[in-house]
Amino acid sequence: MRGGDARSMKVAVVPHALVNAAPDQPALASARQLLEERGVGLIAMPKPELVTDVAYWITTTLDQVLDYRKHGYSTFVVGVEGLLGLGVWYPRLAEEFRRRAGRDPVLIRLDPQDPDAGLRALDQVLNQAAGAAGR
Repeated sequence: MRGGDARSMKVAVVPHALVNAAPDQPALASARQLLEERGVGLIAMPKPELVTDVAYWITTTLDQVLDYRKHGYSTFVVGVEGLLGLGVWYPRLAEEFRRRAGRDPVLIRLDPQDPDAGLRALDQVLNQAAGAAGR
C-alpha cells in the first residue's frame, strides 16, 4: 500500500465479457472476483460489435496503460479464449504495445473450458510484488 492507497498498483486490460460475466460463465465471474478482491484496476474493452474504430480503442487504452506503467503500476492483459482477439483485439494490441513499449505485454489467457489453468496464472501474476508484473 502506497500513501494510504489500498489499491494494488496493478491494472489489467480485460474484455467486456469479463467485467459483465453472465451467471452461466463461472470462469469469467471467478476471474473478475479475484481481480476485485486483489484491488486490481480494470480497463475494460468494449463489446467488439459496438466498435467502429478499433485503432482508436487500442491507442487510447495503451495511452492509459503506459501512463500507469510510468507511475509504477504493474500492467497485464487478461484475454478470454473463444472471443475474437481474446476479447481485447489481442494481436493488434500486442503489436502496438511492442511498438510503443519495446516488448510484448504480459498476457493471461482464460479458457472457459479449463478455468483452473487461467485462474492459477492470474493468481501467480497477482502474487508478484507490486510493480514487478508487466514491467
